[in-house]
Amino acid sequence: MGEISGCGDRLTVDVVAYPAALKQVDVDPARFLGRSSVDAEAVVVLRVETRVDPQVFARADPGVAVFALEPGQTLDDVLACDESWPIVIAPPLKR
Repeated sequence: MGEISGCGDRLTVDVVAYPAALKQVDVDPARFLGRSSVDAEAVVVLRVETRVDPQVFARADPGVAVFALEPGQTLDDVLACDESWPIVIAPPLKR
């Protein structure tokens, strides 16, 4: 799951997981101190923060794509590779 929030010129994206999912891959959920702002049972496993132009961010789509890069690798490197797939984080679909 993912959670996106913005305040002023700051954009924060949290990737969260439930303890049961972490235990399935032999990861101890107690190692993660942050909790989801939406569901207190879920833990924050990754937080990314950046500065954004508030006027540009106001027009942005509510979803984000997160790429995992190796040290020294650029976004252009990742986008040029057919094997790189982002983690897409977006709000739930409206029914």
